Amino acid sequence: MAKQEQFGGEQPEGKIETPLPSDKKESSIDAAYFSSVSRYFNRRKEDWMADRENPSEEDLQYEQFLSAQQNVLGKVANAKQLEKLQPKDVSFALSELAGMMASNWEQDPNSTIDEKKEYLEAKEIFMATCKKMFPEIESEASSSIFYIEAEKLIRLGISAVSVSMSEGGKLLKENPKELTKRINNILHTSGDAMKSYAFYGFIAEDVKETEAMEKKLGMGVISLYKLQLMRDRLTEKIYGRADITPGETRQIDEAREKVK
Repeated sequence: MAKQEQFGGEQPEGKIETPLPSDKKESSIDAAYFSSVSRYFNRRKEDWMADRENPSEEDLQYEQFLSAQQNVLGKVANAKQLEKLQPKDVSFALSELAGMMASNWEQDPNSTIDEKKEYLEAKEIFMATCKKMFPEIESEASSSIFYIEAEKLIRLGISAVSVSMSEGGKLLKENPKELTKRINNILHTSGDAMKSYAFYGFIAEDVKETEAMEKKLGMGVISLYKLQLMRDRLTEKIYGRADITPGETRQIDEAREKVK
């Protein structure tokens, strides 16, 4: 048998050296998630400041806000830091993402390719973050989920859309497409409102006001996540895709109507 050369010299014939245990531990960083967050927020900051030769104080504050949310989500990528995070800690970041998702609205006949891209990029990070933060929450399509979470958003002053549990149950059974539209509407109006709340909570001079807004939006994003999961489950059943944008659902519905 030929001798095997190893670091440290030759080994005796017939002897197989047991590899030394690696000192390299499995990384606790989700590199793919971290890179996705970095690319997204860096691009958002560049776009925001691109046409602002003389940015206002609020322009600069918003750039700082985006950087702060990028840093927060960077902690989500770290398994050890993730364990210490609470909903309020990521509430501004998730509210910002929900607001960007709201830019693609099924009621808008002029939805653009850029809005579709924005929706998908923001949603990818929103859903990935929520999955890390709230692993106990599972996808569920029920009238109770729809009613309870919609009512929570109303009590928080985030949404004004209300549907009774009986009506929600009837829509789920007889007209899931209409129920999906109702959920899309809640996601749109709530996301838009939460985006504004997050920024003004961030720049508030009173720390107590900032903390109160973080707590409020922390509860709101959980409801929004549950509704988004339900919406995606319904669109997968109706349109064959969970990642379909609100604007695309409108286009498909219109095309189907023309065929009839």
